[in-house]
Amino acid sequence: FFCSPHTINFLKQRRENFETLVYDIFKLGSRRIQPEPPTVYNYEYAEKWLHLKRPKIEGNILTSKHHELGTVQYYSQAYRFVPFLSALRKAANYGVGDGRYFFLVDPEQGLRGFNAGLVNLAAFLANAMAESIDHDSCEEFHWEKDIATGRYAISNSCGQNARNYGTESCPPWQSFMTCPSSADVTLQASIPETSEPPFRLVPQPPPFQCMPKSNLPSSGYWEEPTNTLNNDANYPNSYGRTDIEGCSFWGRGVLHTRGTCNFGKFNFHVGSRAAAENRPSLYPDLDFCSDPGLICSDEERTMDIRWVVGMFEWIDRVQEYYDSSVDWNYMRELYKYVDGGMSDDSFIEKVNLILARGCHLYPCSTYFAVKSDRFLYSMEKKMNFRNILKLIFELPLNENSLSTPPAPPPGSGGNVAQPNEPVVNMSPTKPPTARPTTSQVQTPSPVKSATNPPTILPVTAEPTTPRVPTGSPIEVSDVTQWNDGETHVVNSKETSFLDESIVVTRNTTLLLEDGGYIEAPLNTNWPAVRLSIGSILVGTGGGINGRF
Repeated sequence: FFCSPHTINFLKQRRENFETLVYDIFKLGSRRIQPEPPTVYNYEYAEKWLHLKRPKIEGNILTSKHHELGTVQYYSQAYRFVPFLSALRKAANYGVGDGRYFFLVDPEQGLRGFNAGLVNLAAFLANAMAESIDHDSCEEFHWEKDIATGRYAISNSCGQNARNYGTESCPPWQSFMTCPSSADVTLQASIPETSEPPFRLVPQPPPFQCMPKSNLPSSGYWEEPTNTLNNDANYPNSYGRTDIEGCSFWGRGVLHTRGTCNFGKFNFHVGSRAAAENRPSLYPDLDFCSDPGLICSDEERTMDIRWVVGMFEWIDRVQEYYDSSVDWNYMRELYKYVDGGMSDDSFIEKVNLILARGCHLYPCSTYFAVKSDRFLYSMEKKMNFRNILKLIFELPLNENSLSTPPAPPPGSGGNVAQPNEPVVNMSPTKPPTARPTTSQVQTPSPVKSATNPPTILPVTAEPTTPRVPTGSPIEVSDVTQWNDGETHVVNSKETSFLDESIVVTRNTTLLLEDGGYIEAPLNTNWPAVRLSIGSILVGTGGGINGRF
């Protein structure tokens, strides 16, 4: 009659306490051992599993490099775990337009389908790390320059690597999705906080921009040796453009999605175009054709959108890739890679080619492909992929058959000195096979996770513990920079620094006296003190705990 409608708090704990008293304390009979239910590998399981990996993902994947300080790492400000998981939930669980899903798990394939989903995610993240996370940038930046003169063409915003983003339309059967290119548009790329002083001090070329020829007939160049901008010169980019009219389709998002076709497809499936045609839309109020910059600038949703646009491009250009001339299907090859022990490096090399050129073999016979022989971060992406599988996801790799990567060029620091092959639009020639056509072979060994994962953790703004793994990157807030040419004295508790890195540049002096101390950030590779560009450290007392 009078049962309360409210949920009983701690019901599970109450039952466990009762059973402990009855069976273990009072010895009234024996427990009935319930068989463990079989593991169900579905999206909920995958999300719980990723939550357990959160510290490793944050400390090893979602990190950027301070290229002025020897590429030491810090936690990315542009790409965070919570927006990543939120976007993944949209793309993998709810879908992004017309039944398209980011492949994370296949319940029908059990553990095999779960491992295949993790490999797909690892390949995506390996490319994202090299394209944008490493540089902590949501928008494409100048990387192509004349090595002899140190000049960056301002018209690089129209396209780098001999590309012209504004004319990269979709193939004829998808041409209705292409964004129109307008000569009247005026846009400028956003500047990340970590690309400006005092975090970075070396002057950089101006951010990408576009404007009509009537406002800027010749866009000119930025000269690195003198750090000067010359807008009067008729200076071409690698495609030959000397203006920036209609050049609003530079790279944005975690894969730096580029071109009128890629942005057009995104707007058609998840933007205002979908809403206008009465189709489901994630962002019905955002027109990514008229303003592609919304991907990085929309105040409320940008942290999610920058992930969603990359996942959408991955679905469209990688997961749905099929080369009918040789019957090469990405999803089928993905399962072959898993079934083969995840040891064949040619898989990730072909995947990187699909994203960079539009085909898995060179030369490309497809409708649209990059015609350059240059690669963008090819070795870095390959190493990222291996490290994610082995060290972060801890999948059972057959390392005996892994090939040894070639040594990086002398003085390259392990990375390609000049990135030179961006993402390009490519559409499959026909729909891919939904399931592998080959027979299923022996399931690989289970991943190192609990049979029954814990209750799913809520997606919150605060990370789970442990927050900082050993050897982790630094928080941006833990860096103090002095570059005013003055003398800064550290001689008391009030002026000392604990768990912080002090960067002293531009003829500035750090005077360390009795009573002062500087301690480097814990569990990171950052030094206690970093000196550069004519700066001086004078020590008459005090102490430094850490490198300098």
